[in-house]
Amino acid sequence: MSLNNDPCSKKIRFTNLDILKFAAAVLIICHHFQQTTGIRYSVVNFWEGGFYVGYLSELFFMISGYLMQHSFKKRRGGYIGFFLYKYVRLLPTVFLACIFQLGVMYVFYKINGAGLFGGFYPVSDVIATLLLVQYGYIARPTAVNAAVWYLCVLVQCYLIYCLIQFVCEKSGGKIKVWHLYAVTVFLSLMSDFLVPKSLYLPFLNDTSSRGITTFFTGALIYMLQKSDKKMLLRALRVISVCLCIPAYFLLYRSVYVLMFMAYPLLVDAASSAKQLGGKVFAFLGDITLDMYLWHIPMIYLFFAILLTMGLISLDTVFMLCAVVVITIIFAAVYNVLAEKPMQRAIKNLFAANTREAEKDAI
Repeated sequence: MSLNNDPCSKKIRFTNLDILKFAAAVLIICHHFQQTTGIRYSVVNFWEGGFYVGYLSELFFMISGYLMQHSFKKRRGGYIGFFLYKYVRLLPTVFLACIFQLGVMYVFYKINGAGLFGGFYPVSDVIATLLLVQYGYIARPTAVNAAVWYLCVLVQCYLIYCLIQFVCEKSGGKIKVWHLYAVTVFLSLMSDFLVPKSLYLPFLNDTSSRGITTFFTGALIYMLQKSDKKMLLRALRVISVCLCIPAYFLLYRSVYVLMFMAYPLLVDAASSAKQLGGKVFAFLGDITLDMYLWHIPMIYLFFAILLTMGLISLDTVFMLCAVVVITIIFAAVYNVLAEKPMQRAIKNLFAANTREAEKDAI
């Protein structure tokens, strides 16, 4: 198994995974729409329905871990520089989305004299949200934007990932990357069972554990695909296919069946199959994170307008569809006009700093 560098000889765009991410993001929007508004439907519900759609967040983590392992190469700026780049590139959109949401809430309060979906947040919670430290460390502040939870835990995954690469590199190959991935998966999983919720340990807590577990499971899936353990991979596929559905229902729709059977099967199948061509699918993958971060502010804006104009009696299915469409369109426009230019600027900034550091070292 390869430790660090991508064993593939050419760059691959996993458009099948892009499609999975986009579909999951649409369902998450529907989930948060019902969770935020309390609207219920007679047939299908995305919040407190037969399937808990919120568990799709674990699929995002698994895809993120898989793609990280696929694309990772040691950067010139070292592991600290790589982590800081991955962290800083998330902050601008988080800042804009949260400030926009808070602005909508403030304007609604000024016009209507009442709070929107629960009122306002303490300054400390706003700061924790903007810095992506509101979850997973030492406290449980109230989320300004519920979707930011994913990024908070993702930053933790980046930190652990870089630490593992550093330790394995310093060991001179004596410690294998996949060994530490497996240890991380085990410890995170055990913390979900053994650590009391009242004892909120950094990284080892109920808000971080499943995300960290599935992120490194995704990295392990990639390494297993690229290893010579083909018989083991086939055996795991057969076992998962045979046991996935009965285990899910016998274990009362357990999220752990999704984490260790259903989602690995999806990621493995989507990444191993022939990738669907076309820039459209790649673009849908590109806007997924924007959809994820902006759908909460879009829900707030949509209902602020409806409540202010007295249009709250509109058909609730129409409301749901409208929020989904508005979010997708907004995310597409935002990605082209704001997200990509900001990412290029951040990338150039870190590249320039790396070059200056190398000059100083010389």
